[in-house]
Amino acid sequence: EEMDVEDLRDLVRDYQRVCAAAIAERSGFVARYLGDGVLAYFGYPEAHEDDARLAVAAGVAIVAGVAGLRRGPGREELDVRVGLHTGEAVVADMGGGQSWQKHEIVGETPNIAARLQSVAPPGSVVISDRTRALVEGFFALESVGGLTLKGVRRTMPAYRVLGPTAARTRLDAVA
Repeated sequence: EEMDVEDLRDLVRDYQRVCAAAIAERSGFVARYLGDGVLAYFGYPEAHEDDARLAVAAGVAIVAGVAGLRRGPGREELDVRVGLHTGEAVVADMGGGQSWQKHEIVGETPNIAARLQSVAPPGSVVISDRTRALVEGFFALESVGGLTLKGVRRTMPAYRVLGPTAARTRLDAVA
């Protein structure tokens, strides 16, 4: 509310650049910018064995990158929240009439990720139990307990990512 519109535009562009770089450097795909939000996929259009790990690493990099944007008037309280969930989804062109969206995603996975993002504390990455199972050992995690998420019948165990560990391989992570 207090920022000049052009300054806000510049801030949003800087934020989008931080997100796009963190996602692209880890083989992710930026599907869409949603105002001050970003929808990204890992495992599309090309799947990798470690897509979950790459997604979490991108989330951690986005949080760090946004912290670097806090310099400047009106930016001191800038923060970001990241939610990640692993699962099946369909990516397709969706819409009707003149309003078609390319690379839209359908399924439970994007809904759970959005719900996790909405409950994440500012400056944090929150992941589902399904994602935790794939990245445990590569990141230090803290349980946030079982969450009741809108549109999800079961309680969703969730974890806050505290940061990467020294593990570089699956053997390191298991150890």
